[in-house]
Amino acid sequence: NRLALSLQAGLAVVADSIPSYLPFGEACYLDAWETGLERYLSDAELRRRHVEFGRAIIARECTPTRIADRWRHIFDQLRGQTQCHEKLL
Repeated sequence: NRLALSLQAGLAVVADSIPSYLPFGEACYLDAWETGLERYLSDAELRRRHVEFGRAIIARECTPTRIADRWRHIFDQLRGQTQCHEKLL
């Protein structure tokens, strides 16, 4: 996730919103290019707060255990779909 990598590296972020960026919505500017760039260029404290908040989200949501749980959920869903299709055959 480029947004998370940027925040972890200490960079404030302005980006187009995509599903994986939505959890970081309060730590960056999504779909607000002009506003985001103007605010970040004029407010170093805002940049610092957003980076700090983004790093807190990363520390909470991007642990190996949380990521593994998400992958497990996806695989469980896929396995359930496969079993459903096998019953139809």
